[in-house]
Amino acid sequence: MGYVHDSLLKDEKVIFTTKNHPIIFLWPVIILVVGLLTAMGGGKTGMSTGGPFLLIGAIWFVWSFIAYSSNEFAVTNKRVIIKWGVLKKITLEMNKEKIESLLVHQSLLGGMLNYGDVTVSGTGATKQKFPVISNPMQLKKTVQEVS
Repeated sequence: MGYVHDSLLKDEKVIFTTKNHPIIFLWPVIILVVGLLTAMGGGKTGMSTGGPFLLIGAIWFVWSFIAYSSNEFAVTNKRVIIKWGVLKKITLEMNKEKIESLLVHQSLLGGMLNYGDVTVSGTGATKQKFPVISNPMQLKKTVQEVS
């Protein structure tokens, strides 16, 4: 993890890390498959109708891959460190004592596949939502357990 390890303080150790869940690739793959099936099955008209699906699916897949590769979530023995974003970078580095709550929202599918949205609330006005995080309950548990 590049940003997290570059941000560590003296005597600070990473205890838990996670990433976005691979489910972020579901819709781009579905659109790519629809585009391929449409392009292969309809001759000239199939390519003209399948082409936009292929283009949109490919762009969305590449964007999801970049996000998956660049987003970082970590709990250390001193704080929570999160780096989020591709074109616009959001960083959250909050001492554990300043965290008021971690809210985890999981849908039925999210609970079955172990992903969810995590909202970090700190003292003052700090409140940031991070969607589609792998293992969100373990993230919350680790923040609560580390002293």
